[in-house]
Amino acid sequence: MPLYMVLRRICGFCWGDKKMLFNSYIFIFLFLPLTCGGWWLLNHSRKYKAAQLYLVVMSLWFYAYFNISYSIILLMSMLGNYAISGLYSLKIVKEKPVIHRFLTIFGVGFNLGLLFYYKYYDFFIIKIQVSKGHRPLI
Repeated sequence: MPLYMVLRRICGFCWGDKKMLFNSYIFIFLFLPLTCGGWWLLNHSRKYKAAQLYLVVMSLWFYAYFNISYSIILLMSMLGNYAISGLYSLKIVKEKPVIHRFLTIFGVGFNLGLLFYYKYYDFFIIKIQVSKGHRPLI
């Protein structure tokens, strides 16, 4: 029997049907031990970059467990932050504090924009519709 079938029977493992909550069996008995154990083994063997990459992959799996689009959003955010942080090492950014300040404001705005759009956009649209006397469409 394949591993995913065994996991489905043991801990209700079902891609896309459930959230991985912190008190769920899949989190406590599979995700947490794999994450902590894998990180510890890589860190203990002095493979620090591999341990960091491992945590990134496990984070993506955690978000993809419920909905794969969450991992795509998280990956976009990580790549955007990585690109912005790479710009800090450029000589022109180090010499001109205005560019440094702009990158910082842009990076924070990028993250807050993603957070607002994916978490709070519907809430604000409903509040605006209700305040204008309309029935919410969402």
